[in-house]
Amino acid sequence: MAGVAEMNYRRFVTFNVAGGIGWVASMALLGYFFGQIPFVKHHVEKVIVVIIALSVVPVAVHVWASRKARGHTSAQS
Repeated sequence: MAGVAEMNYRRFVTFNVAGGIGWVASMALLGYFFGQIPFVKHHVEKVIVVIIALSVVPVAVHVWASRKARGHTSAQS
C-alpha cells in the first residue's frame, strides 16, 4: 500500500519502526497482564488453542462462503 500511495521511504520506515515497537510492546504487556490471571496461568495450553481457533475462524468462514457462492452460481447455470 505504501508503494501504491507513493509514500516516501523515510516516512514509511518511520511508521514501520513505530508500528513494530508499538506491536511488540503491546503484545508483551498483554502477555504479562493476562499471565497474572490464575486461570490463564494454570491453563496456558488451552488458552493458546482458543486463540489459534479464533484466528482460524475468519478464514474458515471466508472459505465456506466462497464455496457456497461458487456452488450457488454453478447450480444456476
